[in-house]
Amino acid sequence: MDRHMGVDVNVRADSTTTSRKLTALPAGAEVLVLRQQRGQEVSVRPHTNDRWAYLPQYAVTSPTST
Repeated sequence: MDRHMGVDVNVRADSTTTSRKLTALPAGAEVLVLRQQRGQEVSVRPHTNDRWAYLPQYAVTSPTST
């Protein structure tokens, strides 16, 4: 289990910000992360990252917060 620290992190169908948005996770939501994969680079000050988390309960990917 992992707890994401962002605010309203979008859960997307693929590891890109242009893929279909499925839902948004509120700050502090607990999620099961099966693995991470490389995808589109996302920048949210002060972080930039191309790692996306695979969330099996949604069967989709979401950008990681670090």
